[in-house]
Amino acid sequence: MGARGARGEGSIAERFRSVVGSLHSWSVNMLGDHEKRMKKLKKELEKCRRSPIDDASVHREAVLIYRLDKVEEQKDIFWRQHAHADWLEKGDRNTSFFHKWCSERKRRNRIGRLKKEDGGWVENEVEKKGFISNFFMQLFKSNATGDAQQLLHAVQPCVTPLIMKD
Repeated sequence: MGARGARGEGSIAERFRSVVGSLHSWSVNMLGDHEKRMKKLKKELEKCRRSPIDDASVHREAVLIYRLDKVEEQKDIFWRQHAHADWLEKGDRNTSFFHKWCSERKRRNRIGRLKKEDGGWVENEVEKKGFISNFFMQLFKSNATGDAQQLLHAVQPCVTPLIMKD
């Protein structure tokens, strides 16, 4: 069993190294070097746009734009997932990471000032609350003039009256 066990372990170790190598290659090709791939695609796109216009160059430009969009999307997903991993690892504890994250979110969500229709600014917290409240009151206020009953008489009823029998 000694020789056979060693050979079995060797093949598992070799398979493991092969998987690690494949994952590393996949990581570099699919995840890493987003900036490098974007730069290369942008150069190709610029070169394509400077070439004479024909069916092939138009098709090539469309393909390059599609590939560039996909790389940008992959980059966004990568960084969102990376930020999520940081949050899972460090976010729920009372750490400086957590406090910095909360402070940044508070700063981003704060409304500093609002511009009035006359070009002036509302900066005071109480005034901002009133300004926002007034804005939505005006937005959802009815501007209808006239008699509502007169309007209702012009609408044909769609539901027939139900005759109740005793």
